[in-house]
Amino acid sequence: MTDSERNGVERINQRAGRNVPAATAIGVGLLAGVLLLIWYVPWGLVALLTVASVLGLREMGRALALQHVRLVAVPVYLAAATMPALAYKFGLPAMIVAYTLCVLSVFGWRMVRGNDGFVRDVAANTFLIAYVPLLISFVALALAHADGHKRITIFLLLNVASDTGGWLAGVMAGKHPMAPSISPKKTWEGLAGSLAAAAALGGYLLPALLDAQWWKGVLLGLVLAFVATYGDLSESLLKRDLGIKDMSHAI
Repeated sequence: MTDSERNGVERINQRAGRNVPAATAIGVGLLAGVLLLIWYVPWGLVALLTVASVLGLREMGRALALQHVRLVAVPVYLAAATMPALAYKFGLPAMIVAYTLCVLSVFGWRMVRGNDGFVRDVAANTFLIAYVPLLISFVALALAHADGHKRITIFLLLNVASDTGGWLAGVMAGKHPMAPSISPKKTWEGLAGSLAAAAALGGYLLPALLDAQWWKGVLLGLVLAFVATYGDLSESLLKRDLGIKDMSHAI
């Protein structure tokens, strides 16, 4: 690599706020591994979702502990460890029942500790169950369909396209922050890049994998990119409220 190329990479790293080559290598490797599981070892993907659910709850629990929220560990981790597999094997009713029982267990488990901070702890732990294992379980639920591997592939690749398109547009041309008080690096140019990349890939993937009209893929890409951006802003707001820079330290 020449000095000019090295300087160019360093400038991109500075603007992006991360080591771009390392992040790209990790992302490509993870994507390839997950796609292999989706297409050839669906139970392996369910196992991976379960691990992600448990690790995600641990990270969120540590973050909430900074605000003196006490984790009701047994029902919360039980939800993380069981809900993805139940959703995949037995469908939506089992997932709803598991979620309801775990939330009710939070009330009972927390009750024995007394009334000090009861509402705060119950509300936070109920949120944790919904935010991590419940949302993850929808992936397992979709995977259980006959064409579930194709649906999840589209969902995953559109997220990658949205994130990559938003990052490229934001780094190269981002000048107008969307919500500077929440996430200073998110720009309207980045949102436009996310929408364009996800819409373009959706217009190709839906006809190719699900034999659907191209315009449905474009619409799906637009909706997904918007929801992904909304989710990123929501997490940024959570981190600011909790007073932390990064939610996760696993990777």
